[in-house]
Amino acid sequence: MKPRKIWIITCLFSVILISTVSYAPSIFAQSQQDRTQSTIPYMQYLQYLNEALQRYYVDEVNPEVLFQGAAEGMLNALKDPYTMYIDNGSLTGVSLQDTTTGYFGGIGITFTKPTASTAERPSYIEVASALEGTPAWKAGIQADDFITEIEGESTIEMTQADVVAKLRGKIGTSVTVTVRRGKNMEFPVKLVRARIEVPTIKYMKLDKDIGYIRLIEFNPNSSRRIREAMESLQTEGVTKLVLDLRNNPGGLIDAAVDTASLFIKEGLIVSTKSRIPQNNLEFNTKATINAVFANVPLVVLINKGSASASEILAGALKDYKRAYLIGETSYGKGSVQQIFELTQKDSFKMTTSRYYTPSDANIDKTGIKPDKEVLLFPPLSADDEKQLEKLFKDEKLSTFVEKNKDLTAAQITRYAETLAKEYSLNKELLRILIRQEYNRTHTAPAADIDYDAPLQEAVKILKSGTLPQLLRNSKTVRQMQEEAAQEKAAAKLKKAS
Repeated sequence: MKPRKIWIITCLFSVILISTVSYAPSIFAQSQQDRTQSTIPYMQYLQYLNEALQRYYVDEVNPEVLFQGAAEGMLNALKDPYTMYIDNGSLTGVSLQDTTTGYFGGIGITFTKPTASTAERPSYIEVASALEGTPAWKAGIQADDFITEIEGESTIEMTQADVVAKLRGKIGTSVTVTVRRGKNMEFPVKLVRARIEVPTIKYMKLDKDIGYIRLIEFNPNSSRRIREAMESLQTEGVTKLVLDLRNNPGGLIDAAVDTASLFIKEGLIVSTKSRIPQNNLEFNTKATINAVFANVPLVVLINKGSASASEILAGALKDYKRAYLIGETSYGKGSVQQIFELTQKDSFKMTTSRYYTPSDANIDKTGIKPDKEVLLFPPLSADDEKQLEKLFKDEKLSTFVEKNKDLTAAQITRYAETLAKEYSLNKELLRILIRQEYNRTHTAPAADIDYDAPLQEAVKILKSGTLPQLLRNSKTVRQMQEEAAQEKAAAKLKKAS
C-alpha cells in the first residue's frame, strides 16, 4: 500500500491552531506477522456484517456511509478525546496546519471533547484556555468552562471537527454559544469572529530587579522571543524572572525543548514512550542554545489552562529544581497524537505515545501539581455560583466599565464593596472580576500584579531570597505523584477499616 502522510500533534485540538510537523513512516506498512491471531476473527465478523447489510438491509446501503460509521465507532470506542475519525470534507476552509498561514477567523479557544457522553458528564465542549485578546477572552470565557450549545444546537452529539467548523468562519461574522460554569451558572455569549494570529509573548519589569515574561503559546519562535525579552529586561537591571505559563495550551515539542534549553544546562527534557520500543524518543537540551539564563532565579506560574508543551517545560524545570512552581495543578495533557490519512476524504487522529518528564512521570489526566498552590479566584460555593450567574445576567460589570472609561483602583474597590453587599459575594473576587472586565475592553498590561495573587506570591519569594532553599526542598513530579498515590491508598485503607 502506498505510504501516507502523517502529522504529529503536540497540543490540544484547537480553534486557535493545531501545531503539526511532518512524520514519515506509515503504520499501514506493518507486516502480516505483526497482526495478532486474535484480531482475525473480529475482522471476519466485520466483513460478515458488511455483507449482510449490503445484501439484506431494507434499503440500498451506501458503502461509504458504512465505512465512515465503522471508522468513527472503532476510534470512539477507545474513549480517548484525542483519538478520532476526521471527515476531511467537514473541514472545508479549516486547515490542519494554520501555523503555515499564521491566522484565520475564529473565537480563540482551545478545547477538548469527550467521545462518550454520560448522565454525570455529558460530552460538551470543555474549554482548555481562551487566548488573550480574542473574542472568547474578551467575553470572559475561561479554562474549565463548558460550551453546551452553539447557535442553539447541543454540542453533545457534535464531533470535534463539527465544533471547529461551526466556531471558525469569516472574520466579522457572529456566533452565539451557551457557556456553563461550575454546577449552576449558564449564560449565552454572542461572539464576533476575529482574526486569530499565532501569538508570541508579553513582558515587563515588575520590580527593580524582577522581570516578567508571559508565554501565550508555543511556536517555533518561542525560544528566540523569550531570549530577546530577557535580554531587553537585563538592560533595565533585571536579574530574576517570573515566567508565566498560565492558560498556555501548548504547541510543538521542539519549541518546549528549545525554551527549556535557555534555563537548563544539559540533560533530558522530555521523552515519549509508545507500545513500540523503537519508536520511543528522547528530547535533550540543545547545546546550540547554550543555556544563557541557567543562573537566573526563576519562578514559574501554572494553572488548569497550562497544557501539553507548557507541562513539558514546567515539568523539566521542576524536575531539575531549576524553577519553583506556583499556581494551580496544570491541565494534564501528557499524550502525543498523529494524523493518518485513510482516503482523500477521510483521516483519523490517534494517540500514539505518552510523554514523560525527566523524573519519568507521565502527567496525562493528572497534571503537574505546583510547589505552592495559590488560587487567582477564591473558591466558590453553590450559592456563590448562583449569585455570580445573576450578576452576569444583570450585566452590572460591563455597564459599570462602559460608564467609567478610566477606572482607578479606588473606584474598583468601592464598586466591589457595593456589589458584595448586593450579591453576597467575596469582595476580592469582585475586585478581580471588575478589573478583568476593564482589561478586556482596554489595552491590558502585560501583568496586573495588584489583582493577581499567584504573581504577588512569586514576586514575594524572589524578593525574600528564600528561593534557593525552597528549590532544595522541592520534589520532582514523580515524587509528588508517588506521595499523592500513597496518601490516596492510606485514605482508602482508613475508610475501609
